[in-house]
Amino acid sequence: MSGAAYPVNSLEFGVWVRTRRELLGITQQDLARRVSMHQPHLSAIEAGTRTAGPSVQSRLVGALEATPSQLLPAATESLLHLFADDFTSVKIFGSPATGCDNTSSDVDILAEPKPGVKVGLLAKARLTRLAEAILTTRVDVVFDYGRQSTVFDAVRREAVALA
Repeated sequence: MSGAAYPVNSLEFGVWVRTRRELLGITQQDLARRVSMHQPHLSAIEAGTRTAGPSVQSRLVGALEATPSQLLPAATESLLHLFADDFTSVKIFGSPATGCDNTSSDVDILAEPKPGVKVGLLAKARLTRLAEAILTTRVDVVFDYGRQSTVFDAVRREAVALA
């Protein structure tokens, strides 16, 4: 299976399927055809009113496999909105920024808080969870408070602004 952050309960899995499908620009009809099921069955799974068994889950996850760099273009506006209130800059680094990502890659986000803003652990966990829901893949969020270190300097050089 891919590095996707997909849940196991029916409703959350259905939301993951719908969100991932929309990020990839695939219609319900096209996805249903790809996984050999009827579109109303897929619709019910997305709505959480029908459970997808292990075989169906596996087929859907396989059909919706994508790299983070394939997901980012459709998710950028929502990500920027998520970070807009407390951050002056939102960038990605790591494999999606360098074009070396694969379906197991996560998204590393470097966010620079606005002056005077200190982001606590619970806020970081919330931002991570919401970014994962937007991107339908695993996300790591790192805050850039301007510290000087070899690691942060390398990350800043590699980071690419979301735009």
